[in-house]
Amino acid sequence: MNSNSKQKIRRSFDKASLLYDRYADFQSEIGKVVTQRVITECRGGGIALDIGCGTGEITMELVKLKIFNKVIACDISEGMLELTSRRHGGSSNLLPILADVEDLPIQSGSIDLVVSSMALQWVDDLYVALQAIGQILKRDGRFVCATLGHGTFIELKEAFSAAWPEGKTKLDNVFYEFVELEELKKIVEACGMSGTVKCKAYKKKYTSFRHFLKTLKQVGAQNSNGFSSFGLGRREIMFRMEEEYHRRFSLEGGVIATYQVLYIDAERQ
Repeated sequence: MNSNSKQKIRRSFDKASLLYDRYADFQSEIGKVVTQRVITECRGGGIALDIGCGTGEITMELVKLKIFNKVIACDISEGMLELTSRRHGGSSNLLPILADVEDLPIQSGSIDLVVSSMALQWVDDLYVALQAIGQILKRDGRFVCATLGHGTFIELKEAFSAAWPEGKTKLDNVFYEFVELEELKKIVEACGMSGTVKCKAYKKKYTSFRHFLKTLKQVGAQNSNGFSSFGLGRREIMFRMEEEYHRRFSLEGGVIATYQVLYIDAERQ
């Protein structure tokens, strides 16, 4: 990940940390799915690592299991990590570390379980991130993950395309391009892990288009270049996007947004 992208993401999540739990109901829902998967088929023992720990919801579930000698909470955001430490710092087997998943300060072959939920979609190079995870896992170590897939926010992209003025050159990289399912399967295998990679689409309802965008902002999520890249026509385009979104995707007094979640459950070979 280039330094500018890292700084942008770090600042975004630092800013979001204090209000994150108030708005992150969907992230919490997916975190519970990931946690349940770990609990159902968990061998326990050794060291567990939560990458992109956020406010520490999954981290503390791992601590509560009382089957790991140590639980490491890792995040690129100092604000998120400080919040996790303040909330859960009384646990003797919890170790918070401020680190980037693409450059983990962890010994190769030392981790028994890596968990990550709704975090890896923000890395610049997913192959590098998963390669780093594969390297730190022990042989037969387990990786359980949920990340966003290519079908996420298809409504937002459609509304944007419909709102863009005819004849005006479209901007590149307005939105993050999340990974395709088949591409993720190849990356997991290439990084020395074997298991299942599945997808599930969720339809989330918001009271309005503006409520949807506000929620994304409050949990640190962002489009790639920011809507400020629209320049002087930003206000007009946003107004037209709002109209198109409500016209196309209204549902029972609100609007819908699609999250395509890709689930990984794999072991290091």
